[in-house]
Amino acid sequence: MIHYEEANFRSVPKVPGVYAMKNLTTGKEFIGATMNLKDRASKHFYDLRRGVHYSSVMQMDYGAGHQFAFIILFSLTKWNSYSMITLFNVKAWYILEHDSVNTGYNKMVISRTDTNARARALNPAEYHES
Repeated sequence: MIHYEEANFRSVPKVPGVYAMKNLTTGKEFIGATMNLKDRASKHFYDLRRGVHYSSVMQMDYGAGHQFAFIILFSLTKWNSYSMITLFNVKAWYILEHDSVNTGYNKMVISRTDTNARARALNPAEYHES
């Protein structure tokens, strides 16, 4: 895992991946997946600084002076037709593994109607790029 704090997030690579936006004060995390890690890190920190982040709880913590880090949990070097499915399934694994719905900022694993997310969750250690 690679940590990027607010002062150095501009060095995040422009690759698809799964990340955690971690509150360094409380340990709470938001787990997300994106096609471009650099753009996503930039958006999180930009919105927090402007006071308009979509997570009102994360925004409140940031406003209270909590420090955050953008952490790359998993990234892809090759893109194929299954890559988006891979990202969502790895994201689901991390959300479940970190219990970030109950202890973090995530509101759901994949969607409110997905009752089979646990079965599809992909441990990144079991993923092999082809």
